[in-house]
Amino acid sequence: MDLFLKSLHLLFGALFLGNMIVSAVWKNLADRSRQPQVLLFSARLVLLTDWIFIAACGLGLVTTGLVRAMGFFPTGGFLKQPWIHIPLGFFVVSGLIWALALLPIEIQQRKLAEEAVQTGTIPAVYDRLSLRWNLLGALATLFILATLFVMVFKPLPS
Repeated sequence: MDLFLKSLHLLFGALFLGNMIVSAVWKNLADRSRQPQVLLFSARLVLLTDWIFIAACGLGLVTTGLVRAMGFFPTGGFLKQPWIHIPLGFFVVSGLIWALALLPIEIQQRKLAEEAVQTGTIPAVYDRLSLRWNLLGALATLFILATLFVMVFKPLPS
């Protein structure tokens, strides 16, 4: 059973991190096109894939990780393991950045792209939001990479 959970956990992690990276590349290429139809297509699909891969796989990562940890430390001792709760904290911070900042930016940019398709003009606020999305997205990704590092190498005392 643990091998199944571990495999599922790794699959969720690959899909989660892969979506973060592919969405950033894809969105930035769309932004560089300066074509309202391309921006709208990208904005819609970044939102869709975020719900599928960030929200769903994020939930899957936390669930499979905690179930595995409870199997290793059945009396609740897993909460005393720094190599578990510190990366979980990193993961939560990344999730908060996504939920409180990135997702609202994506929704706002989708609306702006819809307007740009109608008017033929991309508003300057779209570009400011893209810069903010890139900076906050990079920060969220760094927290995920820190999570990955600690979970794999466990450099913290047990």
